[in-house]
Amino acid sequence: MSSGPPTKKKTKKEKLESIAEWDAILNRYPPGNRFSLVQQIVLMVASNAFTVYLLVMHRMQPVHLVLLVGIEAVLLTLVALVQSGFVPPEAKKPSDQTVGQRIFALAFGLFWLTVVYSLVFAGLLHVDLSLGDQLRHPIEMVRQAGLLWPLGITLAAAIRDSFQDAQYFREKGGIFMSTPGLNAVARWLTLFLGGIPFLIPLAAVGWVLSKAVERLNKRSSPASATGLALVVPLLCLGVFGVMGSLISAGLSGWAIGYCSAKFASELLILCMPVIAVKAKAEEIAAL
Repeated sequence: MSSGPPTKKKTKKEKLESIAEWDAILNRYPPGNRFSLVQQIVLMVASNAFTVYLLVMHRMQPVHLVLLVGIEAVLLTLVALVQSGFVPPEAKKPSDQTVGQRIFALAFGLFWLTVVYSLVFAGLLHVDLSLGDQLRHPIEMVRQAGLLWPLGITLAAAIRDSFQDAQYFREKGGIFMSTPGLNAVARWLTLFLGGIPFLIPLAAVGWVLSKAVERLNKRSSPASATGLALVVPLLCLGVFGVMGSLISAGLSGWAIGYCSAKFASELLILCMPVIAVKAKAEEIAAL
């Protein structure tokens, strides 16, 4: 009997294209030393912890934080789209979408996120967004929220990065890598992961406890069997306990959940060169 649909294996051409993409990432963003990586992670933790503090102390509104990340995501995506217009077809990644596909995905993503965050703010934080009134004067809304300066800095940094990307491409050639595009991925991931309240804290607790179960499974002793019987209920209690605590904490719980999603998204992009090294080695081994 078949256990399920067969998984599609990559062809040799697809594997070579994948290796070329990982190579392009490693060439454009070579892995730094471990100390530098740890330093950047510590700064990210501090930045997100400070954001949680601002939210809990009501010095920043949850709506404004989500709005800032959302507008940044759109701005960075648009800059990446403009970049792609100047890149010859042979220098684009095979996995790249067309401009039309990206615009459709952007529009659908914004619609879905608007619905999700409206439900989250109304149901969990009891915040009335009054989107109709705010969308009549969007620039004034952004100005009153104090977001013009952060958005200006983000746009200026994206333009600088795009010039650096172009200069690197002129000198080295190969597959074009968009730094604003990668930064946009981090923002979109934050929005999607943060739109599911408490997803990252719950996933972190589940991961830690599942690792404990995995370690106990490797041992074949009566003590490990007893430990396994205790850890499995703890897994369920831990997940539900964390969820209950975060829900009862209200704004503080939401802030922890959202900023942990923000941290996880930023960490993924930061560690992309490390991921590329491992993924490239696996693709080469599979040839």
